[in-house]
Amino acid sequence: MYQIFVHFREIDPTTEFAESAEQYSEVDLKYDFAFDAVKQFMLQKPEGESVPLSELKAVFNSRLHELGLLGDEHSTRFSQLLQSRSGDLPFSLSQSKKGAPHFAVNLTTRIISTQDWFALLRRITDPIRSEILMNRTTTKFSDLDPHENLCLPKLSILLTMICNNIPCMAQLPQELESLSQLIAMNTKSKKRKADKIVVNPRIPQHSQVPVARYLSLELYSHLRDKKLVTTFFRNGLGLSYPTLLSFINDRSKVVLDLYSSSGDRVIPAQNAFNVFTVIADDNIDVNSASVTATKHTHGTGISIIQILTQGSIGVKRHQKKKDEVDGAITCKSSVALQRYFNPPVYVPPKSSTTKNSPINLINFDENLETILQKSLIKGCKDEQEWIDHIKDTVINQNCDESQLHGLTWKAFHKGKKRELCNSDVRIDQEQATNSILPYIDEVVHTQALQLHVMKLNIDYTNFLNPGQIAVAPCDQPLYALKMQLLWELGSGIGDKIFPFLGPLHVEMVVLKCHGDLISGTGLEEIVSKAGLGTIGLATALADANVIKKSRYILQVAACVLSCFMQESYLQYSKEVGMDLEFDKWVQQMKDNCDAFRFWANIIDYQKLVLCFVRSLREANFHLFIASLDRLCNFFFALNHVHYARWATVFVNELKLLKIRKPTLYEQFLAGLFVAKKSDGLYKNIGFDHFHETNNKTVKSKSGFSDLFNKEDGEFLRKLEIVTPDISTFLDQIRGSCNSSSKSKEESKSSNSKFINDCIKLKQSITTNPFCDTPLHKLNTSILFSEATVEAMNTVFVIGEEQKNSFIQDRLMMGKIDVMDNIPRNKFPLPSSSDKSKSTPVACTLTSKTLVKLREAAEKRHSLALKVFATDFTGNNIILSTHFNRK
Repeated sequence: MYQIFVHFREIDPTTEFAESAEQYSEVDLKYDFAFDAVKQFMLQKPEGESVPLSELKAVFNSRLHELGLLGDEHSTRFSQLLQSRSGDLPFSLSQSKKGAPHFAVNLTTRIISTQDWFALLRRITDPIRSEILMNRTTTKFSDLDPHENLCLPKLSILLTMICNNIPCMAQLPQELESLSQLIAMNTKSKKRKADKIVVNPRIPQHSQVPVARYLSLELYSHLRDKKLVTTFFRNGLGLSYPTLLSFINDRSKVVLDLYSSSGDRVIPAQNAFNVFTVIADDNIDVNSASVTATKHTHGTGISIIQILTQGSIGVKRHQKKKDEVDGAITCKSSVALQRYFNPPVYVPPKSSTTKNSPINLINFDENLETILQKSLIKGCKDEQEWIDHIKDTVINQNCDESQLHGLTWKAFHKGKKRELCNSDVRIDQEQATNSILPYIDEVVHTQALQLHVMKLNIDYTNFLNPGQIAVAPCDQPLYALKMQLLWELGSGIGDKIFPFLGPLHVEMVVLKCHGDLISGTGLEEIVSKAGLGTIGLATALADANVIKKSRYILQVAACVLSCFMQESYLQYSKEVGMDLEFDKWVQQMKDNCDAFRFWANIIDYQKLVLCFVRSLREANFHLFIASLDRLCNFFFALNHVHYARWATVFVNELKLLKIRKPTLYEQFLAGLFVAKKSDGLYKNIGFDHFHETNNKTVKSKSGFSDLFNKEDGEFLRKLEIVTPDISTFLDQIRGSCNSSSKSKEESKSSNSKFINDCIKLKQSITTNPFCDTPLHKLNTSILFSEATVEAMNTVFVIGEEQKNSFIQDRLMMGKIDVMDNIPRNKFPLPSSSDKSKSTPVACTLTSKTLVKLREAAEKRHSLALKVFATDFTGNNIILSTHFNRK
């Protein structure tokens, strides 16, 4: 109590009981703490029990010793001190039969002391209540300021004394700050009548503290659940649902005024000036089988991503407060929204052609080609270094507890990247700013909309970062559409924007190519029977629907195959007795053995994929170009014709960037072709990855999909334009709770799991695929045909020839139109020859079955194709009358 008095006096010298602090010294304070320990000791005893004075003295002296005093009070003096405090302590003095003083617990004394305690508490709570009622009026709910807190120093002192037993005037930790704000929010200025029960009290606007708005907005942004928001409100933990809707309405007026002051541009408030800006777009589709939607929705989503660095954090844009906005602008009358949502009609030029693409007759920089080649060689050596790092552990099947670090792919390379950062080679990026723009209810795959989006991109980029060339990340279909538009319109718009093929979509196709090479070899069946810890790894090996799992099983397979190669080399050295270098031995075996050549090429491809992924994580632009250029060979060889065409165009555009757009080339070279989703090392991802995350949010329950196709479009627009501000506010409130320097892949459990999965997969493969034997399936002794063996080795060679021919004939010389069909290869690979053609089985179709088939087919397009390929009989049902859409 003494400390509370002292701190209150420091805050407010006019406090009526602050003068009492002058009567105590530091020694008196420590004696008070020691007597408090005796009191707590006695309160644990039952009523009427006698406690010897010596036992109380031991507790008292022990506490004094902890506080830094000698702690050796005489028994007589200690007894006198206890009797002098009989009004505060719940016991009375008594004598035992032997004459030794005892103290018995007395509840009556305790009750009297409690009444005095109430009076003392009232003297403390009155100034705290006055402080709350005076200071909470400064909180304005409509102004989203994550650093806004109530100034309640007296309440902070009391809370720290209760929770930590040490009163403190410094900044409170987050949990105590939340308690402070909730107490302030629920403090009433007037007493309520005892007979009046208020079920749902309304919290006035001046009482809506930051923690309450944070909890309510967090719930609403993730769940859109009115009942849950109301439940938190009734328990004094948040705001009411009508208050949230009122906030969205008020906040939308502020945002619309910002759009107007930004030259009628739909740019969220968190986007700053003078920062490298990227604007991505993609299709947003919503499943029509959802509960609330009434029709198919295919629209356009746009995201603004700004990359912050240590030397460039930008200039914040000025945003008015709620009281400064007149609110005359609405969503319907906003000029910015009208320009944003209404793309103009596009009329293609009469002389439009894509035959003579802008890449014609341009010579690449020979020095750049040399740099790219060296970068790829070094990248593959780094991947081999990681494999060598864990190879012995997998072969020996032994890993000590002390070795469970730096074994996973990410942990190993992240450690090397940290060494590079410590040597000041590259300045790391900070967490990027990510904003979602309102949803455009127009199909994205049209020339008119794409031209509209590109013009918005150029305008918004030039507004936020004058002089920068606009960057437009997108997937392959949109990249093709953008490039054709640029070729048609010429240099008028092409000099101002650079379409960027999304690395996330490229990685998905790269992993599918890996599945094409592996399927039918028996490896996927072995993975399914190996009993690995993660569900879905067997299918992920041959299918890239889940990129993270596909990448993980590729890493496991690369390590296991390399271990088998190492064992084969050791066996060869032991039998022959020649000290032949490993690289020369590998080349010799490739020339003489088909099985060895195929599986060695598989390892090379896996290392190439890992180089591509690492180029993104490390923001290595040269490695990104070099690895993608090599991967284009497999797009041609494995009949991924769309990516074969446009990834090749994209790579050549990147190589020409140094000549055509040198400033943008330097920015990409500095690492600005990727961005960080969160703080920390090795967390760079592609811009399309950012945008896909936003699309997932929009389509989820926390997005806007439940508001699509509804009559109340006005509320949808308000919610969309307010969402970026809410997201930024919530992220800043969360702070650095997820900014740990260690990632999950660096933990001992992840390293142990990876090694165990490698060991299990290696044990499941009974024969060494690198032995000098004919090429066969790994899980059986069935040999592949000569045509299949030839195709399995030709596929690694023919792709480069086809790509070079494509560049020479279509991009350099212009002999063939870029858009002409690319011939497909008809290789009898195991993935194609292993599939047996099954005859469709006739089945009886009922109305109930038909409804289930339709629901399933709407979720997966491939299921719809199977439905139409089946012969149905029964009840004279015509299939086309029930399936109106493909």
